[in-house]
Amino acid sequence: MANETKVGGDLDLLFDFLSRKLSPQDLFLVSVHLLGETQMAETSRSQSYPSETYFRILHTWRCKHPSIDHQGELKEVFHSMERQDLIDEMEGFSRDQYIFNASQIVEPEKQVENSDLTTIAKNLGSRYYNVMRFLGINQRTIDQIDADHSSIKEQIYQSLLYLKRLKPTLTRQTMCNALFYADHSDVIENLNSKWKH
Repeated sequence: MANETKVGGDLDLLFDFLSRKLSPQDLFLVSVHLLGETQMAETSRSQSYPSETYFRILHTWRCKHPSIDHQGELKEVFHSMERQDLIDEMEGFSRDQYIFNASQIVEPEKQVENSDLTTIAKNLGSRYYNVMRFLGINQRTIDQIDADHSSIKEQIYQSLLYLKRLKPTLTRQTMCNALFYADHSDVIENLNSKWKH
């Protein structure tokens, strides 16, 4: 089960990464290629949050076809779209590309505390999914927390609490890496300000 979670989490992170690189104009094309329909690309949310819609399409596709070579299939789709840049990005992607400079973190090996979670929840927006995926939280868990809590701030806080229970030794460095991946250097700055005092 742990290996399955790691593989699924790694694929979720790759999907998350790619969904942030795809153009909103290609939503219908990708949806048809992978799902054979455009329903997910036709929602009002898809226009407001195209990268999250891309992720949902990719995740749904993976769930419908769990035994295929997802990366190989995506390469074929991107090739047919004449998007060699996406193939190159996919082949070169690694979680290790997103290591925030430890010299810019106050005590980077210290564990994240519950008060840090409050600071993060107050400053993180709707792109908190990117942070959770980077940290290995599976989509099913994210969806369940979203269903259980209506406020985005509460969804973020509950996701962070779940993460802390799952990974009690989570370090400041690891959290900053995830925030760096999700383009939230502002939250890192807020945390560092808190940690200095």
